Amino acid sequence: MQAKIIFTFIFSAAFFLTSFAQEAMSDDGSHFLVDFGKFSPPVREMAQSFEGQPAEQFMASDITGKEHFLGDYKGKKVILWFWSKDETLSTGHIRALNATQEHNKDLVILSFARGTKAEVKSFADANNINFIVIPNADVFGQMAYAADLGYPRYFFIDEFGIIKQVWPAESFQEGVNPYNAIADMLVKI
Repeated sequence: MQAKIIFTFIFSAAFFLTSFAQEAMSDDGSHFLVDFGKFSPPVREMAQSFEGQPAEQFMASDITGKEHFLGDYKGKKVILWFWSKDETLSTGHIRALNATQEHNKDLVILSFARGTKAEVKSFADANNINFIVIPNADVFGQMAYAADLGYPRYFFIDEFGIIKQVWPAESFQEGVNPYNAIADMLVKI
């Protein structure tokens, strides 16, 4: 009898901790599942090494030719999103980020897309992207923002320029909308 109670307690604790470590997905699939426990140790360590650190400053031109300097956005929450138009997971995030931008006018989304300016502009126009799109993501990803974390990946930066959370490519499941997870993260930072 005592062994059964101990087993039930251990099972319940493990279930609770697992549930606590990941965000639940709603039945309609609108909630994005972030399973932090499945990261490989090197990916987890790399992502965590950014958190709590000042975001690396950069200046880059978007697909319209406008220059963006990360330091100009201090005082606002910023999402850096690294993506590839060739990745199914990346393209599935566009609607969520469009909606996020629409509902958060003070938020800055700086997205870094793999590909040349012409390729990325054509793709952005065809997909009605309403946030900032900067081509040649590999340059920035390899220099300062861990290309080894894969595509897509997110860096959530607070009003003071500190990276609060990193979501590597391993965070995402195909076919699930990340809108609610992003909204929840923006409340936390």
